[in-house]
Amino acid sequence: MPAFVIPCPYCGAELKLKDRSLIGKKGKCPKCSKAFRLEEPDEDEVQLELVAPAAQQSAPNTAPAQHAPQINTFEAPVVAPDVDSGGVQRMKEIRRKNKKRRNFQIVIGGLVAVLLAGTIFYIKDQQKKQALAAADAKKPKRNAAYDAQKAKDKSDLEALANAAPTKGAPIALNFMPSGARVIINLHPDEFWKPGPLPVEFRSLGEEFLFCLGPLGTWLETEIKALTKFDPAEIDRLRICLIPGLRNERPKVAAYVELKEEQQESTLIKLFPGDSVNDYEPRIYLTGDDCFIHIDNRRFAVGPGEYAQEMADAIDVNAITNRDIETMLLKTDSERHLTILFDPKILRLEQVSWFPENARPVLNHFLDWLGDDVLTAIWSVHLDGQFHHEMSLRNDAAALPSSVQRKLSQRLEEVPERVLGAVRKMTPQQVGKRKIIGRYPAMAKVFTMATSSGSDNRSVQFTTVLNDRAAPNLALGSLMAWDESTRTDFNKSDTPATMVASNQPKKELTFEEKLQKPIEVDFSRMPLQDAFAYIADEAELSLEIEGDALKLAGFTQNMPQTFKYEQISVSKAILAIVNGEGNSIIKDSITKGTGKIGLFLDDTGKGFIIATEKYIADQGKTVYMLK
Repeated sequence: MPAFVIPCPYCGAELKLKDRSLIGKKGKCPKCSKAFRLEEPDEDEVQLELVAPAAQQSAPNTAPAQHAPQINTFEAPVVAPDVDSGGVQRMKEIRRKNKKRRNFQIVIGGLVAVLLAGTIFYIKDQQKKQALAAADAKKPKRNAAYDAQKAKDKSDLEALANAAPTKGAPIALNFMPSGARVIINLHPDEFWKPGPLPVEFRSLGEEFLFCLGPLGTWLETEIKALTKFDPAEIDRLRICLIPGLRNERPKVAAYVELKEEQQESTLIKLFPGDSVNDYEPRIYLTGDDCFIHIDNRRFAVGPGEYAQEMADAIDVNAITNRDIETMLLKTDSERHLTILFDPKILRLEQVSWFPENARPVLNHFLDWLGDDVLTAIWSVHLDGQFHHEMSLRNDAAALPSSVQRKLSQRLEEVPERVLGAVRKMTPQQVGKRKIIGRYPAMAKVFTMATSSGSDNRSVQFTTVLNDRAAPNLALGSLMAWDESTRTDFNKSDTPATMVASNQPKKELTFEEKLQKPIEVDFSRMPLQDAFAYIADEAELSLEIEGDALKLAGFTQNMPQTFKYEQISVSKAILAIVNGEGNSIIKDSITKGTGKIGLFLDDTGKGFIIATEKYIADQGKTVYMLK
């Protein structure tokens, strides 16, 4: 079989092939050991070698072997065992390159996708902002007014909180059972003093309580029965009412802090019973009641069924209604009197909780609160002035600002409603008739001195008056309520106080109103309240330019003290303007530093109070009273 030679493409060595079946396969050069594909060379490069064994045998063997002609050839190349390895290597190389290409394409595609998504998000965000801006532009202006009013209400509430007379910790419910729906926090020593009552009261709270008459006496009796101590011996008292079954009296628990320490044996004698534990606080059971000895100044009493629960509540508040728990945080334990209650419970349990003659007043008060109020706090502090506060938690479905407006409007209607009720009353005693007759004016002054504010879920009404207002309001409220129990309000009028219904009431002229006789008894009554009382008696409108008075050194709280059993409206106003009720005003007139004046309002039916300088600057004329 003829052989042919294939040169190595790397080193040039000749490879002699004896078999053409190796063409196309991969071989390895025996000299440089590099692998390459065996390809058939061109015809002019093929060197055939005729092998003739017989001729070789017949050739003369005369020449030495070393002189025989040498041919620079190699044996057949060693073919790589894996003849397909070249294709596999190339395939791997192709795959590797394709993989790199795919990875590069994935990275590029990912970047493009991110850029595209970012572009789409940016466009949509801009469209959303434009839509919101367009919607805001279309909103009615009342929304801006609403936001401004809401901010003002919150600011007013913060101002009321900052002006509070005390900054005590919230009322705690430790040593109390769960389920309290009425909580009373009281400082008894501020209202009761030891010994006989003197002519001059030793505290404003004592005078306030005295003016409550039989109500104060009943309260003193109840405290003694519950605590076994006189109220004057108690520093702090907390009472909780827990509703039981419907139409049953509430269960009562109390926490007591005495002014002075007592012997443990003395306390145990006051609350005799069987000891049921050997650890502190000690629990004693007496029939259906329990006595918990905390220390020699503090103890708690309540239903025996709640004894262990009360003793366990040493450092934690008892569980109660969630709205009550929230409003507890708004209470101040330093106020002289605080009552936190659930209006719904009072209405449902009024038959078993309140005497019959008190229920009409209770229902009027609950109607005034309305259905939007879930919880209420009523507090009074008497320390040189009368500080009255009502905090209300509104239903989540009602806007606090709306509740505030409704209650403010109802509060403004109270004096007129009181006046309508008083006109139907016929007190027999002269003194009582005078006090009840002044009660509508007291209500008017109270209303005018009330400020309000609101936040997200609460509304607050705060009233600050001089120290005389507290006992006067207490006495007026008590007598008006007592007389109401004997009054037939179905009658259209009362001869003693009203003109016959078939005769129209005569409308007084402006000058006639100024000459109307009234009774004046001011004892340190603030300037604004004194003017309000006179204007109400004369049925005149009246405004005060507070800034103008302030510039002249006058304030609306300047106390007025003078008394007339009968004086005309005009002269009563002159008494204030001329400084009869206040030495500062009188000194200012004497020194020529300023004088209070009045000018007619635009209706011509009332006055605007300012200074004479302010009136002149406004181009107005001072109204000369006679």
